[in-house]
Amino acid sequence: MKWYAHIASTLALALVLTPYSVAYAAAASILPDVVEKLLGLPHRSIYMHNYALPLLLSPMFFYPSLAGIPLGVLDHIVLDNLTVHGVYLFERRIRGFMNTNNPLHNMIAVAASILLAYMLS
Repeated sequence: MKWYAHIASTLALALVLTPYSVAYAAAASILPDVVEKLLGLPHRSIYMHNYALPLLLSPMFFYPSLAGIPLGVLDHIVLDNLTVHGVYLFERRIRGFMNTNNPLHNMIAVAASILLAYMLS
């Protein structure tokens, strides 16, 4: 997914699930890609993108003011899972059907997140 789809999707969910840390959630929604770029790792690297970052940030779920950070990273990974490039899960790449460069697919992902947020509220 494109960065705008990651941010919009996470904002929809954060407004319902972590209203105290919406800004953190929006920033964290692109964190996996930013960290990989800063570290010079390939995009969607197996260990940083899917294991190290989520594990390091997961304790933040227990602090309401920081809960948006792991939510943003988790939403990022779920959205990337929907794409044809997919993400790794236990050494195996799981792929979806959406094309990252297709604006319609990005809008569908955001719409699905908005619908999910509405259902959770």
